Amino acid sequence: GGLRCNAQDGACSPTLRNITFSGNYASSGGALFNSGYNGEASPLISHATFTGNVSGGSGGAIYNSVSGTGSSSPRIEQSTFSVNRATGGGVAGGGAIFNTNPTQLDVAFSTFYGNTATNRGGAIANSGSAHATITASVFWGNTTGSLGAQIFLDGNSGTTDLDGNLVQGSSGGCGNGVYVVSPAVCSGNPLTGDPLLGTLQDNGGPTWTMLPAAGSPAHALWLLGGLLLLLKLRTRCCFTLGHLGRALRLTRLLGLQTLALLLCAGSGGTGALSPSLCLLALSCHQSRRRRWHGSHRRLGLLLFLQLLGTFTLLLLALLGTHGLLLLAQLRQSLAVALAHV
Repeated sequence: GGLRCNAQDGACSPTLRNITFSGNYASSGGALFNSGYNGEASPLISHATFTGNVSGGSGGAIYNSVSGTGSSSPRIEQSTFSVNRATGGGVAGGGAIFNTNPTQLDVAFSTFYGNTATNRGGAIANSGSAHATITASVFWGNTTGSLGAQIFLDGNSGTTDLDGNLVQGSSGGCGNGVYVVSPAVCSGNPLTGDPLLGTLQDNGGPTWTMLPAAGSPAHALWLLGGLLLLLKLRTRCCFTLGHLGRALRLTRLLGLQTLALLLCAGSGGTGALSPSLCLLALSCHQSRRRRWHGSHRRLGLLLFLQLLGTFTLLLLALLGTHGLLLLAQLRQSLAVALAHV
């Protein structure tokens, strides 16, 4: 295959950013075999494209495995999985991604199109207690010869909430696009309209993508996903983001707060949540420094941040891909400038 990440008695958690895996073959995990064998295997995959990869077993693009005392919590964001194939028989599956017990996969702002599996999960298959958290992602045109054209959830995989995603064949709930083995649960009401995806091509970003046409429900989907994440973070912001706010404090003290916020802008694609996270981080750190204990002031702050985050997400959504690329270029320029301050 393309890459084997083996955490045997150690760790293998690289950051794979702005990378393409194309035309690879392996018996498991055509592009990436991620093994948490008595160790931690939790790579971060960002702005990546997986296309035309083939597995002779499971995981046409990625196979996430855990054994012994190991663990695996890979995160995939702003990535595209197109025309990958898992060709194994029996219980094999996962045209794009296959997760074994007890992998904890996190997928956000990603597209799964045209992936196939001979048995389970045309796009993603979870085996045993493997679980996938899926946010603002598109599943369209994936197929399987048996169970779950889009997603397969094994019996111990818990509850998978598909609200804020677009899943073909999911009319009236999770629907026919997702196959669920009891007692696993699929909840939510994902969008089902045709995302009007373009061909896989160079749309100006670091890797090839499938740009939705004007009028695609995917544009609203990414905005909705960002808002859902923002709301989930709201009640925990001052506990989870204080350290990030402390790191940004230097630019704040130098009178460069605006530059710091722009520096946090997404680097292309659909990364519209980053500015909101930075705003939350700065405000949480500031509130902790000043010891704002009044409940009414905390509530007012959270409501203000919600509205500001919503406005930021709407603005970035309206800018489209070219606008986000412009922000990415500005981000790089600001990074160079701040490095010399």
